[in-house]
Amino acid sequence: MLEADHDEIEGLHSEIDKALALRKPELVLEKVDLFWARLAMHIRAEHLRLFPALLRKNELKFEKLIELLREDHNVLMHELAGVMKTLRGVSNEPAETVREKIMAVAIRLERHNEIEEKRIYPLVDNLFDEDEIKQISAGVKKELENLPPRFNDQLRNTEKIS
Repeated sequence: MLEADHDEIEGLHSEIDKALALRKPELVLEKVDLFWARLAMHIRAEHLRLFPALLRKNELKFEKLIELLREDHNVLMHELAGVMKTLRGVSNEPAETVREKIMAVAIRLERHNEIEEKRIYPLVDNLFDEDEIKQISAGVKKELENLPPRFNDQLRNTEKIS
């Protein structure tokens, strides 16, 4: 489920690239805001559901890896918050930095997701029984579906950029 969410978030990054190419600031703002919110939902699912379950297994090797992933999450969200400030005009940064920062976020996110997909997500099947997996999955699903209300209409009316 979280791997599929990685793919969806990556698709949103592609939409940002297209909006940037069209040079439509309002569309870029809309796409970056959605990307930021969806990434926050994904991170919340990991922080509230997956990581605590893994840490309850009392394996020290998980603690360091999860600590590194959480640091990545903090950096990614901080960078996207800066992009949002620029797009909303509350930062003195030039708008040209938006493309560079989005690219830096995408590169870091790609490396980050690879670590999760190769080293964290496979642990679920290896460490938990069927009931535990169902419980973790239900919690993750709940977090991934908890979209901020400001997006309800936007998602119904948003089309992919051709």
